[in-house]
Order: sequence, then C-alpha cells, then structure tokens
Amino acid sequence: MQTKLVYSQRINKLIAIFILLLIYNVSDTLAQKTAKDNFVMCNACHSIGGGKKIGPDLLDITERRDTAWLIKFIQSSQTMVKAGDTAAINVFEEYSKIPMPDNALTDDEVKAILNYIGNFDPNAIVEVKKTVKIDPNFLENKTSNLPKNTKGLFYISLIVLLLSIFDLAVTKFLKKLVFIHALLIGAAVVVISMVVFQEATNLGRYLIIYPIMFIIIMHNTLMPAN
Repeated sequence: MQTKLVYSQRINKLIAIFILLLIYNVSDTLAQKTAKDNFVMCNACHSIGGGKKIGPDLLDITERRDTAWLIKFIQSSQTMVKAGDTAAINVFEEYSKIPMPDNALTDDEVKAILNYIGNFDPNAIVEVKKTVKIDPNFLENKTSNLPKNTKGLFYISLIVLLLSIFDLAVTKFLKKLVFIHALLIGAAVVVISMVVFQEATNLGRYLIIYPIMFIIIMHNTLMPAN
C-alpha cells in the first residue's frame, strides 16, 4: 500500500513537471516568432528592393496590392489560382508557373510580415564580406532545425506517453484515475504530432521549388537564345 502511494506521488510530480514544460514551451514558441522570423520563409524566393528572384520583388507591395488580397495570396496562392483570381493567375504565369508553397500563417501574422516589408529600408543594409564555408554533404545533412527546448519536450512527451500506456496495461497505479491517463496521453500525442509536423515542414518546405529552380537555371545557362 505504501509502495503504491510512493509511486502515485512520483507520477503526480511527473504530471506537474510535464504540464509546466508544456506551458513554458507553448509560451516560448509564441514569443519567438516575430515578423522578421516568419519572413525568412519568404526571403528564399523574394527580395525587398533587391529585384526579382524566383518570385517578385516585394518592395512597395502593400501599395501595389490590396491587403486583404495579399493575406489570402500569401496563405494559399494556389487556392486563388484554382479559383480563377485574375491577379493571382497573372503572377503565377509571369513567374514560370512556379507554385508558392502554402503558409500556415494567421491573418495577423501575415499583416505583421506586410508591416515588416513596408518598414524595411534596403538602403540601411550594410554589406559585410566574409568567407562562407559550404558543407559538401549539405543534401545529406539530417541536422534538426528544432529549438532545443522543443526537442526536450518531444522526448519528455514520448516518455510520458509510454509510462501512461505501461501503467494502464501493467502496473495500474492510477487505475481509478483513468482521466489523468487520458489527459497525459492526449497532451503527449498532440505535442509529438506538432513537433513531428514542424520538423517535417522545416526539412521539406522547399522540396518542390528547389528542383524547379535548378531546371530553370540550367535551361537558361545551357540552351542558346532563340
């Protein structure tokens, strides 16, 4: 009986630690994401005042396009193209029909990015020359892009999930408190799913675009002009 009490107390402590870490991670993640951070995704294909890249130059984009239209286009340009939006189709065709990936951003996050673009001063950039070392094994690089605290929460969630299942099936110390197991398992599954999805997004965000970029560059380089 005393052993059960000790194990129950330990499990309660584990639950408390897990919940605190979950709250900390969510608040920390929300605090990290600024408009500048989110613009990193856009910067792969766009510039602000640096000319056209894979996509159009975004300088003065808020003056050239309606904000409501920009929000929808940034969130899912292909949805607008398929819906027959004339402006979206024109942009899509002008830039070699290279599809812009959908972005899981809220309206407020897109507005913040547009505000960042509107306030960006390309003349304020100071060019810094430095030697850049290229990793020859870049394509084989499997290094995670996740923040350290997110990785820790992933492993803790996995441990909590396994312990909860083990207790339900074998030890049954909390057999009368099934709702606690349900809460722990549900939270752990949600956290693990979010982390896996984010990692997959980080690793595969531009897998569609980069091969197309390579084809276009090679075509323009090797094929003689007509």
